[in-house]
Amino acid sequence: MAAVMFDKFEFVKKLKEAGVPERQAEAQAEAISSAMTSSDAVTKDDIISQTKWYVGALIAVMSIFTAGVMFAVNSKIDAQTIKTDVQFSSLSQKVDAQLNALSQSIDNFNQLDKEKFNQINTKIDAINLKLDALAKK
Repeated sequence: MAAVMFDKFEFVKKLKEAGVPERQAEAQAEAISSAMTSSDAVTKDDIISQTKWYVGALIAVMSIFTAGVMFAVNSKIDAQTIKTDVQFSSLSQKVDAQLNALSQSIDNFNQLDKEKFNQINTKIDAINLKLDALAKK
């Protein structure tokens, strides 16, 4: 930062002309001069450095927050996936049981059909024998 020239004598002179007592004017001039030449004065580079540090810290905090949010979201997704898998498995077992029951019913029906078909064929054969017997008479 460029040094600012401060004329203490001129400053004291203007304060005295404005009615400020000389001791007070000199004290103010000394205080201003000391503040302007102090090594504690904040420079542009100080502000840039601090700003960079705060931006870096903010990015780090945001990264941690984002990671936490992503972990929470992924945990909920995992929990929902497990719940859905259990529900699907249960539903799949119910559907399989119903399909097995239906298949068994169809097999039973087919068996009844075969028995009925055989009974009908037996009766037809008996009728045919009687017809043959009548025809030979």
